[in-house]
Amino acid sequence: MELALRRHADTGEAFIFALNYSGHTVTLHLQRKAVDLLSGNSFEGDVELEPYGVLVLMVTACKE
Repeated sequence: MELALRRHADTGEAFIFALNYSGHTVTLHLQRKAVDLLSGNSFEGDVELEPYGVLVLMVTACKE
C-alpha cells in the first residue's frame, strides 16, 4: 500500500494517491469527504480498496 499527498499551493485542495500493490483488500479511513477523480464517486469514512486498486482522491480545502 502506498499513499502520497500533494497539495495545490493556491487553492489548498489536497490530492491523495492511494495504490494497493497487494493481492488483498485494504481499508482506508478518510476523515473528510473526498471525490475519486477516476470514477467520480464520493467517499467518506472507511473505504475499501480492492487488490491492486488505485484511487486518486481530491479533498477540498478546510476553512480554518
